[in-house]
Amino acid sequence: GVRRQGYGGVRVVDVRTDVGLVGGGPVGAGFDARIDKAWVDPLIGLRGRVKINEKVSLGGFASISGFGVGSDLSFDVFAGVDYALSERFSANAGFRYMSFDYDGSPADLDLEIYGPVVGITIRF
Repeated sequence: GVRRQGYGGVRVVDVRTDVGLVGGGPVGAGFDARIDKAWVDPLIGLRGRVKINEKVSLGGFASISGFGVGSDLSFDVFAGVDYALSERFSANAGFRYMSFDYDGSPADLDLEIYGPVVGITIRF
């Protein structure tokens, strides 16, 4: 069957980046900027898992956060497959997408982070 579970908590985001542009031509003007910003967002979410057989299950989660407390609005989505190697160990792979919309000093940030995820789970 399908197992679903709601959850809540906080997400801590720490963004650090350095940008440097070097101009060409006779003047060779340049530009340097640094962003170093951290914030905490309250979040709520839902996660679920469906067992395909004794070894394989599909799972995922989705959360929404921010609500103007830290960021304006952020969300996080993951979907993947889990393969049980033993009773305590499993291998998993999937895809994750995160989006952050933060307006503030020193910069307004509109970030999208996404890509494949692979890992090992150990159950205690």
